[in-house]
Amino acid sequence: MTALPQVVAVGDVARVGGARAEHWTSATEQPRVAVQNLLAGRTVETARTLPYFWSDQYGARIQFAGRRHAADTVRVTEGALDDGAPAEGGLLALYERDGRTTAVFSIDRPRPFMKARRERARSGDLVESAGAGAS
Repeated sequence: MTALPQVVAVGDVARVGGARAEHWTSATEQPRVAVQNLLAGRTVETARTLPYFWSDQYGARIQFAGRRHAADTVRVTEGALDDGAPAEGGLLALYERDGRTTAVFSIDRPRPFMKARRERARSGDLVESAGAGAS
């Protein structure tokens, strides 16, 4: 729900957990919660989303999931960097804070990325907000 009763927002215009995730996946993941809240006439469920985007750029698949902070440590778990750029075959990196993974980044490693993304989502430490799109 939003600040207005009986009004919800979903998709890239909505704030979930205080932030907007401007990607089409937002529009596909939030409506179920929004509809449940609208039908109930109040907030009965909150959105629990792991921000995610992907893009194909110059022949490379770039994927990111989670919320990173400047203080997070970045650890490359697959592949390598070559003079600051991904080496041949891409890479998979984890952003970590206090022993927990906060975000996952990948270039040309879609299968390991999806596995790490699922593990991150299952950790139960996702962003929560009142309704799909509370602002």
